[in-house]
Amino acid sequence: SQKSDRNYWEVSVYSTSYSEGVAFGDIPKGKNIRQTSRSWAFDRDRWYSLQHNGHIVFQEEINTHPSKIGVLVDHDSGQLSFYNDDAQTLYPAFSLWKGSIKIHSGLVCPN
Repeated sequence: SQKSDRNYWEVSVYSTSYSEGVAFGDIPKGKNIRQTSRSWAFDRDRWYSLQHNGHIVFQEEINTHPSKIGVLVDHDSGQLSFYNDDAQTLYPAFSLWKGSIKIHSGLVCPN
């Protein structure tokens, strides 16, 4: 079978403080996905931010609290998108401070 060049999943979030993103498989367990060069994180606390290697890449105050967040990895274009190219495999990665999450995988990629 041919490997898909696009991967998409959604996460139902029952928290106001979490990180969601992607990481390479060699990230040690317990490592904060916001603090490593081997992962990228969408972070929600008091602000929404995109973080990589301990740096905030983008930050914005948003008053909405989505209950489901989609993640799209497009390997061909080298893009990582969050919705309301490297040959190594990327895996869903999460950090959660309070509450719970539920992963919805195997979904059709949005156009």
